[in-house]
Amino acid sequence: MPTVISSRPTSETVQSASSVAIASQASQNNGDRLIKMLKSLYQADQQVKFLHLHAEADYLLQQLQTLKQHHSNNPEGSVPASSSKN
Repeated sequence: MPTVISSRPTSETVQSASSVAIASQASQNNGDRLIKMLKSLYQADQQVKFLHLHAEADYLLQQLQTLKQHHSNNPEGSVPASSSKN
């Protein structure tokens, strides 16, 4: 007796294919969310580094301005009282 293969998909085949498509889509969405989360964490890390460097640059600029002010207030060759040794 010859075997006949139906060309019409059964409801089980359609459900199975639908489940695979849904699982694939969910997996892709989870992967996209993971990538977005990692990118935001990377960006946050870079922002923290930038803010630390910015604060350090501001601090160094302030020190430089203070030294310039002390230098302009004191005659050349004199040492400020706070740094003289007895």
